[in-house]
Amino acid sequence: GKILITNFQSESSENYVHSKDVQRLTRILDEIDNNFDKGINLKDIAEKENLNLCYLSSFIKQQLGIGFQEYVNMKRIDKVVNQLVMTNKSITEISFSSGFSTTKSLNQLFKKMLHMTPTEFRVKYAGNRVVLPNFEIITEGKEEDTSRLYSLALQILEQYIEK
Repeated sequence: GKILITNFQSESSENYVHSKDVQRLTRILDEIDNNFDKGINLKDIAEKENLNLCYLSSFIKQQLGIGFQEYVNMKRIDKVVNQLVMTNKSITEISFSSGFSTTKSLNQLFKKMLHMTPTEFRVKYAGNRVVLPNFEIITEGKEEDTSRLYSLALQILEQYIEK
């Protein structure tokens, strides 16, 4: 009976550690997801979580398979793609509202990830749209066109992630 209790305790403590990791990761991702467009940084999250900066960095990399900045960049590019397809906001507006400090930094990252500029992307994937003053799009054709364009943009992002 003693072996069973020992094994049960060790599995239980492993589950507890795993559960704590899941809870921590959930809090971290929520923080990033809610603030990636407001200039979030790893140091602020480390302080909030009471963690060493290096430990937090390796924890995120271990849990997600990508680093903190790469995850933040993916969130930002996802928002940019959505706004390019779904709004008529200028590239500068989109850049700042997505958390980029300059339009140049957006252009460089966008080109690196999607192999084209935001303007080229917009022309290629959202060229046949009519934009209303409230920034909603009505496509010249079927209503599904808008979601198809957005899905296409997400597929392009997913292809980058798989590389």
